[in-house]
Amino acid sequence: MAFSFVDDVNLVSNDDETVGDFLIERDGGRVVHQKSLGDRSIETPVSSILKIAAESRNHAGQDWGKLLVFTDPGGNRKTYHLRTADLALRASFVVGELIHEGLRLENRTLLVKYLHELRSNNHVLSASQPGWVGHNFCLPDRSFGDDVLYSSSTKHHNFRQAGTVADWKKNVAALCTRNSRLLFGASVGFAAPLLRLVGIEGGGFHISGVSSTGKSTTLQIASSIFGSAEEGNRERYLVNWDTTKGSLEMTAESLNDCLFACDELGLVDGKILGQTLYMLANGSGKGRMNEQKRAWRTLLLTSGEVSIAEHMASAGVETKQGMEVRLLEIAADAGHGPNGKPSLFEDVHRFSSHAEFANHIKKVTSQFYGSILYAWIDTLVEHREEITVEARAIIERFKTEVIKGTVATTGPRAALRFGAVAAAGEIATRCGLTGWKQGEAYEACVTCFASWREHSKTFDSTAKAVERMRQFILTHEKTFVDWKSTNNPTVGYIKNGHFLIIIDVFKEIVCAGVDYQEVAKHLEKAGYLRVGGPNRQQRQDRVQGKWDRFYSIKASIKDAE
Repeated sequence: MAFSFVDDVNLVSNDDETVGDFLIERDGGRVVHQKSLGDRSIETPVSSILKIAAESRNHAGQDWGKLLVFTDPGGNRKTYHLRTADLALRASFVVGELIHEGLRLENRTLLVKYLHELRSNNHVLSASQPGWVGHNFCLPDRSFGDDVLYSSSTKHHNFRQAGTVADWKKNVAALCTRNSRLLFGASVGFAAPLLRLVGIEGGGFHISGVSSTGKSTTLQIASSIFGSAEEGNRERYLVNWDTTKGSLEMTAESLNDCLFACDELGLVDGKILGQTLYMLANGSGKGRMNEQKRAWRTLLLTSGEVSIAEHMASAGVETKQGMEVRLLEIAADAGHGPNGKPSLFEDVHRFSSHAEFANHIKKVTSQFYGSILYAWIDTLVEHREEITVEARAIIERFKTEVIKGTVATTGPRAALRFGAVAAAGEIATRCGLTGWKQGEAYEACVTCFASWREHSKTFDSTAKAVERMRQFILTHEKTFVDWKSTNNPTVGYIKNGHFLIIIDVFKEIVCAGVDYQEVAKHLEKAGYLRVGGPNRQQRQDRVQGKWDRFYSIKASIKDAE
């Protein structure tokens, strides 16, 4: 990361310079400490020449530091960001880092004192993690907008580039066309830096399906926006769940405002999966002694052969609804596999098989990656206000469209996150970064939301109640008798388009094995139960010339989604 004031630092001065009790020698090429002893001065060598280019602090006015400049023995100009707190708490580490980078050390104690003395009139914003810094965005190797110094103590990162934006569009983005899960995956990648602008919390999506459906290709496509998806590459952006919870904390922090792509959910211990999902989605790690609590906002994209609930159940842990909301589940199978087999792809383009198409995606995402991220962040920073307004409008339109007929109580929160993904894909397309048709990303998100909505019937209390009732009516519809008929009903009556279910049938057959009052409560919540008044789940109706009580269900439940 280059700053103009770094280039302005002259390491070969025409004159000696003083810094407190220290002298930067013009001829000796070193820093020495001067101490007066009577009428003479004692000089003690400290190190090779080391100067300060700027002082740094974060957006909150904390985490102060110093940007240092020196030359290594090979004549290479180096910069080193010193966090002032490190100098106080672990001076040996700082000295070791400088030596590792090529600073010649003469006196350790005096070097530490010299570093304390260094001051600069230049000031720069710093960030210890990637992401938004005010109206600017910072990555480990570049800032967008005003200068921001990346000050993480972890120097290694996996934000890498290969090929151009045009290469990525032609070889990667083009393959997403007419494939809902691939369009969705790429749009998830674009959405990650957008979340903070539109005020949406972190969370994620899980692509679940049996082996050989091609589910990992969605993650490969999304990861290629940020870096390499190549297996075996130590700089691979896409990671596995096969790691500790603490390590996932560190990874999440290092991917703030970016995509967190993590393959093979089955590798994580089912006993801690729920806690881990809460931690990653809530954006806050565990507080530790002498360490600031880690914080982040990421968009998580995972895949696995099993669902969240199945994996946790295998470890004897019950899945809570909140966990399912934090990681929204989408079926990998798009329903267009060969010979009825499951497959993630709807269109394999010019390739002869789904397997060949998947292998080609794997190949190109390890060849062309990263450059598109820098173009996208440039666009977000330059047009931040307009894009924020546009994104919010798309999100609202998406929510309004997909929530119609959605009975799951978790639907609005899910629609918000899906909507952010739709907005990101559409805006990136409008800005010329994908090559897709306008509307393609949006429709892909609608399709994937429908997949999630179907899955929600397995965990959302209201959705489960509605689906239970809907299936009963669809199965027994012909058994209901007309309310004027003299025939004896076995399940209930039909009157004015409504289903009047006999109380004992509702309790013992419809709600077999579950709390019938809870089912009725959720049916009322979803608007399908016609109640008799406040706290009266049963309703009185006149049938066959007499009054009786029933559970009265609206016929529109047959079309519930």
